[in-house]
Amino acid sequence: MPETALGLFPDVGATHFLPRLPGHLGMFLGLTGYRLYGSDVFHSGLATHYIESCDTTRLSTDLISLPTDECTNDNVNSIIKKFQPQNIASFSLDPYLDLIDECFDANSVEEIMDKLNKKVLKKEEGSDFALEQLEALEKM
Repeated sequence: MPETALGLFPDVGATHFLPRLPGHLGMFLGLTGYRLYGSDVFHSGLATHYIESCDTTRLSTDLISLPTDECTNDNVNSIIKKFQPQNIASFSLDPYLDLIDECFDANSVEEIMDKLNKKVLKKEEGSDFALEQLEALEKM
């Protein structure tokens, strides 16, 4: 949500899908403007499928060649799944999901910042990540 860096609230439907993400991931993404790339979008639950960029042309060709009367969700999903990599990179936020859930489970931004600051001061696991997020929130 790059618009958060400008002091704007996430739009383009983000107010619908962010609260539906697991744990407090949506609150984290919405407030910090943290950007997800590649397979992270899939792992976060924002995307239903993931394919490598090198397969997009072949996927498009297969989808376009599907006869109209066979364009069912099941058929489209099976074509997309053909191109899904066997070994998708792990979620880059996996090591921090517990910290995100703990710190972003709050009633105010100030409370979130207090929780992040405590992690930083205690030099607990993930304190570097907590500091990065605290700094991001301070810039908002």
